[in-house]
Amino acid sequence: MKFKDLIKRHNGKDFLIIGAGNTVLYNISKIKFFIDKNDLICIGCNFTYTEFKLDYHIWTNNGRIKEANENNLVQLNNEIVLFGERVKSDNILKSNAKKFIIVPYNDKEGEKIEFDGTRIKGFYRTSGNLSIMISHLLGAKNIYIVGMDGHSFHYKGCQHWYSSKEYTDGRGFNYCRDLDNKVYECLNNLHKYGINFKILTPTYFEKYYKKEILNGCID
Repeated sequence: MKFKDLIKRHNGKDFLIIGAGNTVLYNISKIKFFIDKNDLICIGCNFTYTEFKLDYHIWTNNGRIKEANENNLVQLNNEIVLFGERVKSDNILKSNAKKFIIVPYNDKEGEKIEFDGTRIKGFYRTSGNLSIMISHLLGAKNIYIVGMDGHSFHYKGCQHWYSSKEYTDGRGFNYCRDLDNKVYECLNNLHKYGINFKILTPTYFEKYYKKEILNGCID
């Protein structure tokens, strides 16, 4: 199967993108309830909390995949793994993923967002942003996101649920804040393109935060 075979595969379904932000840890029961209640198609980004059952699992960062391979975390169950085309072939082989698809996409700053029938174009910067475009192409009616905290949202403490480092990869606050501003720009471009999405857990990207949705779920 190729990526183009996924287009409109879930037309009219609602999607949930699950990021690796630390806020996931404090909302697990609510997120699970929300998934079950709405029969969501779930896309996990990089290190996804292992309690969630995924339909797709996206990896675009070779460093993250190398670490995940060492802990057998690239494919958690039987989900389809989506590898960005820049992922090295040896990382794909070592993942032992039973089902995977290569995602052809650009990541060029300043490039216009579009899909030409075979290739995703635009600037995305993170797997989370790319997952928004992928959800749209797969036919999503509504796109929800959890765990997209931002790399500088937690001024002190861990940014990701899986790490004890204060900032992403041990980087400083200024680096992470600059990265978040680029991510914000990408989100704004996706919104201007016509894709509507809502972030349900606390986030730096306040323009898209809709806390009332998840707060209405049980604890």
